[in-house]
Amino acid sequence: VVAELGASQGSRELQGMFQVTATAAPGKSLADVHAAVMSAISLVAEHGPTAAELVREQTHAEAGFLSRLQTPGGFGGKADQMKFYQTYLGKPDADDDDLNRYLDATPTSIRDAVSEWIKPERAVLLSVVPAGHPELALPDSRRSEIA
Repeated sequence: VVAELGASQGSRELQGMFQVTATAAPGKSLADVHAAVMSAISLVAEHGPTAAELVREQTHAEAGFLSRLQTPGGFGGKADQMKFYQTYLGKPDADDDDLNRYLDATPTSIRDAVSEWIKPERAVLLSVVPAGHPELALPDSRRSEIA
């Protein structure tokens, strides 16, 4: 159903955002993509990830985390991470605490978090379609132009 899929989560002091970006496979509609994404989220909310899926993502998170700390500063290096931790946590050396949030996750804790926080009725949906083809957008979409 999808040619490309990605998900990310960003947290700040007063808000957070979970974002899924999907590109429809040839011959598939955005409605097909939307249904597949919502079905996958529903499965995680019901059952959580498999143990293998969790280990894969924890390994990915740990590798990314360690990669950011390899450079001393500039655009995500150790100095930037320390400033971030000081600003948001009041503790510049909170790197272990931060990493352990990912490593301590369980299929059950992820299931519970998705069930509590990822609500389909809160979703904001964006259809990006070729100019002149509004029929390819999700149903009930409103046209908007970016100049």
